Amino acid sequence: IHGGNKTDLILWRCHGGTNQKFYIPSPRTGGSDDHGNDRSRATVVKPHSTTSGSIEIAEDVDYFKIVVPRSGRLIVNTTGLTDTYGCLLDAQGSYVRVGDDNSGLNRNFKLSQNVTAGTYYVTVRHHNFSSGLGRYSLVVNFILPNSDNRGHSRDTAIPISRNSTTSGNIKLPGDSNYYKIVIPSAGKLTIYTTGSTDTLGYFLNASGGRIALDDDAGSYSNFNIEERVTAGTYYVKVQHNSSGGTGRYSLVVNFTLQRSDDHGNSMNAATTTRLNGRISGSIEVAGDEDWFKVVMPRTGILMIQTLGQTDTVGYLYNADGSQITADNNGGSGHNFLIIRSVAAGTYYVRVKHHSSGGTGRYTLVVNFTPQHSDDHGNSMNAATTTRLNGRISGSIEVAGDEDWFKVVMPRTGIL
Repeated sequence: IHGGNKTDLILWRCHGGTNQKFYIPSPRTGGSDDHGNDRSRATVVKPHSTTSGSIEIAEDVDYFKIVVPRSGRLIVNTTGLTDTYGCLLDAQGSYVRVGDDNSGLNRNFKLSQNVTAGTYYVTVRHHNFSSGLGRYSLVVNFILPNSDNRGHSRDTAIPISRNSTTSGNIKLPGDSNYYKIVIPSAGKLTIYTTGSTDTLGYFLNASGGRIALDDDAGSYSNFNIEERVTAGTYYVKVQHNSSGGTGRYSLVVNFTLQRSDDHGNSMNAATTTRLNGRISGSIEVAGDEDWFKVVMPRTGILMIQTLGQTDTVGYLYNADGSQITADNNGGSGHNFLIIRSVAAGTYYVRVKHHSSGGTGRYTLVVNFTPQHSDDHGNSMNAATTTRLNGRISGSIEVAGDEDWFKVVMPRTGIL
């Protein structure tokens, strides 16, 4: 043994066969080791965990300690670009599984072994022990026998129905429980747990992407997630908030079907309204918009407003979709009010809630007052010719009205 160090002779067996020359590295002269080089300094990891590691110097060996609470299958592997070599040892340092080199992906090792309750050690080194360096992640998974395997991944997720309550149990530290929900149409989905266990909840889409995450929005350290969803498949992942925590819980799922939209959400789907009338509306879900079409038969004054308790915002658009004006609280309460002089033509009104998450009912009121005949034209071409040294009556009949006059001068003089 090089250097006279006879500690942990099992390292010789783990690092190669009986014909491989092996040297225990001398003590480090600089830089801290991320994981200990023997069982006494092993890093403790959970049965379901991922831990970063690094072979910082040649002949470095990283030790990890795993306490398995019951019989099952222990699966240990590394991920990353480093060519790793791993061994599985029992509490005394004897082989449980002879070392593996590249059973995993990208030259990573992978060990899979049926084990009983107890303490185990995993050693990680570079395949090129004498000179190899590199970073890696150690992934530890523990699978319970028989039916206990259900629900530990999306592939084995437990199907649950809408509007249901399901009992769950986080049996092992670091364990995750997966549930699958199929939603038939758009609506609101509420998911939460009850009980004394401090749960952490994930709401995932069909491909496993995270939609929402919550810890304590529910009562007594339970999670509570509320989301607007469309038809499709979704997953719920439940964990203990503590990496070492276990406990029972109840998973509650409530689904509310989204009602049909009362008015279209675009100009093309706008509801045609009559002049001098009222029409009921509702912002059924967060982000809903209601569009209305108004046809003006002649020039006049258009007044549009909402009534009710809902905080509305109103917009007026031309037929080409360009915005004319908008209002928030010009009406009574938190209702909008728009008054505008308009010419004959088609216009659109857009109604939405002032809050991005707000909902509520309202009544849309549309009033139109025809404009009287204009006494004088509104442009040079329509100007009224006036006589010199005389007077002519005029009227600004409506807001924004202009009167134009034409004056013909026969000779030079003072006008």
